[in-house]
Amino acid sequence: MLLEKLALLEAIQNLLSPGALKNLMKLLLNPSSILQISWPSTDSVNNANDYWVQWKNVFLNIVDKHAPCRTIRVRNKPSPWITSELKQLMYSRDRLKKKATQSNSPEEWDNYRRLKNKINKEVKRAKRTFYRKKF
Repeated sequence: MLLEKLALLEAIQNLLSPGALKNLMKLLLNPSSILQISWPSTDSVNNANDYWVQWKNVFLNIVDKHAPCRTIRVRNKPSPWITSELKQLMYSRDRLKKKATQSNSPEEWDNYRRLKNKINKEVKRAKRTFYRKKF
């Protein structure tokens, strides 16, 4: 019976992320916690299918409690006019912003603003060029 539960757990593990399954694994691999769960009794059911449905419901309730479904954000496709050079500049801009925030130096903020404005101009130009070529 425990082997069947572990087989079902492995099937569910393929569907869930490892982080979401962490608490569930602790629960199921701890024998004392498994004994505390009120599993359905074989005396109360007439056939194996009814028992399976009851057992599955108990198990899925445990899964929902310890590894709840999460809503994940699906990212949009990247803009086709954003080149790798622009991405590198954006990364540099983000680093400059972090540095300026930490130091709160006017020179750092000026460097950040100059690069930010340069990137905005480049993105607008790349976008304009992309659409002109497209149409």
